[in-house]
Amino acid sequence: MSKISEYENKDIPVLNDKLVGSDSESSNETKNFKLEDIKDALGGTGDVVFNASDISNVEGIAFKDGQEITWNADYKTMNIPTGLGPVIQSGQELVFLVENNTGITIEDGRVVKISGSVDVPNISLARADYFNNCGGTLLMTTMQIPTGTRGFATITGVVNDVDLGASPVSMPLWLSPTEWGGFTTTKPEFPSFALSIGGVLEAGATGKIGVNFPDNVANTFDNVHNGTFREQLDFRVTSTGGVITGALSPSNGHDDMTMIFSDGFSILTSTPDVTIVLTAGTDIAPVENCVYIPITTKVLTIGIDCFPDDVEYIPVARILLQSATATENQGALRNQNINNALADANTHIGHTQHVGERIRRMDADWNSGIVGSITISGTPDDVYLATTVGEVYQMHKQTFPALNMATGDDVHIINDPNTAYRTSNNLNDLTVDANGDSIDGKFFNIVVWGVANKTGETSHLMINLPNGSYGKNTDAWKNKDGKDVYTIPDSFKGVGFLIGRYTLYKSGTTWLYDSATGYLDLRGFKPNTTAGSGVGGSGVTEFVGLDDTPATHVADNFLVCNAGGTGLEYITLAQLKTLLGI
Repeated sequence: MSKISEYENKDIPVLNDKLVGSDSESSNETKNFKLEDIKDALGGTGDVVFNASDISNVEGIAFKDGQEITWNADYKTMNIPTGLGPVIQSGQELVFLVENNTGITIEDGRVVKISGSVDVPNISLARADYFNNCGGTLLMTTMQIPTGTRGFATITGVVNDVDLGASPVSMPLWLSPTEWGGFTTTKPEFPSFALSIGGVLEAGATGKIGVNFPDNVANTFDNVHNGTFREQLDFRVTSTGGVITGALSPSNGHDDMTMIFSDGFSILTSTPDVTIVLTAGTDIAPVENCVYIPITTKVLTIGIDCFPDDVEYIPVARILLQSATATENQGALRNQNINNALADANTHIGHTQHVGERIRRMDADWNSGIVGSITISGTPDDVYLATTVGEVYQMHKQTFPALNMATGDDVHIINDPNTAYRTSNNLNDLTVDANGDSIDGKFFNIVVWGVANKTGETSHLMINLPNGSYGKNTDAWKNKDGKDVYTIPDSFKGVGFLIGRYTLYKSGTTWLYDSATGYLDLRGFKPNTTAGSGVGGSGVTEFVGLDDTPATHVADNFLVCNAGGTGLEYITLAQLKTLLGI
């Protein structure tokens, strides 16, 4: 190694004189000095220059107790002593001065977390079992730090002289979920936190760890993607020569596909397509093929009638097949590709937006409250509809306000035959049904539904008029001829929800409504053509429940249609013989 050759003949006592002082007492004192002092002491010639030597041949700058700033030829960096023991490899290591106030000594090569700070970060041992034990910034100690003292820990760099046993070089290391401050070569399983801390550079009792903390607790929420492809897939079915084949390929134009499992990323070579022979059914007994990729084998696999329930897997498709011949001629009865890709291949819209869009295309869902009522009062009659406050789900749960026509709220008559979406402040303005036919002197049903707009914005009550009316109250209640309208227009998908059906009677300016017999609760029903219609699909379960049966029921007599043809009646055997002329 070369010395500072340009200055090795300089009078060192002059340098000492300039920097420390010439008398013995002052020479033992610590002095502050500037670069100009050094230049002046060396003859005022300027910077120290090693023109004749490569940096790797320079021994460095020496300090007391054998400390030196030296060139590290192995890592091509400067070694800078800290005065506490560890040596910083400048530019390739990032260390923090930390303080241990845990009450125990923290050994060299332990994983710690920053748990607070006064003037320097306070540290505590980390463990990957719970958030409180590993959340925040993670470091690895580069020296032993007794309690109540300060030392160094690194977030990136090399930690030397760590007992690694026979751990293979470069094997990833993970924060241990069982040992405080420890690490493991086995990736922790969920719900523990899989936090990588770097890899092994040199094994053995005095091993080296290349420290790097690419993960944090937030990264572990990527577990939500376990069991998916990163890219969008295409799975197509063909049948030739009596063999039905499924072919998997990426739909994004890439050659291969990235599988995301809890054990990390894996590549599925899909150029050419990955194929599998599917199981055929018969023309009258189709068979379902559930196509998936399990974490255990990472190859395309078929489950008959279902996906596995005991292993992590990527679902690919659900296929329903008749015979090979029928499939060749007509295609699969069902081919549902299961795309949970992170983003769409064409628009690059993320999967979360796709899920939200699908949910919002579903009907809004009543959750609580929103009890409807109708009041009739005044002369002529005022007919007012009201609903109480409640909660409705669009995608998220939100408040539906209390609305009352009697206090100024209005409703919209969706299918008014003259003015669609007509606004009404009093239901006594109803005169015709949805077909334009008069409802005067008739019983009829109105279906009320709500529009759950953004909380704080105006929400609405809507009314569907029926496609006809009835002369009898019981016929209206049963919706005997299916005249009620339960549908909600498609433009209200995701915000519209059913509230109730009300049976009303109008005669001139007089209105009748019986809340005990004229109200059908539709909350929770889904809008369609028959939602909650009358007694519904259950029907009458006993003979006496029919409205055309005799008032008096006589055992062992004969039941016949009455003379008016309007109902049934009982007759005796003698009466039956007379009817039959015997």
